[in-house]
Amino acid sequence: VNACKDKGASAKEYRFNRRQIREYSGWSDFQIRTHIRQLEELEY
Repeated sequence: VNACKDKGASAKEYRFNRRQIREYSGWSDFQIRTHIRQLEELEY
């Protein structure tokens, strides 16, 4: 949310990558890939 405000973008417009997720969350790349795959399957 803060990153959206900093960039002046809505949540739907904001883009990020796995590295940013990993740095923010502290999750492993495997965990991130697993959960992103689930979101893709649910069409989010």
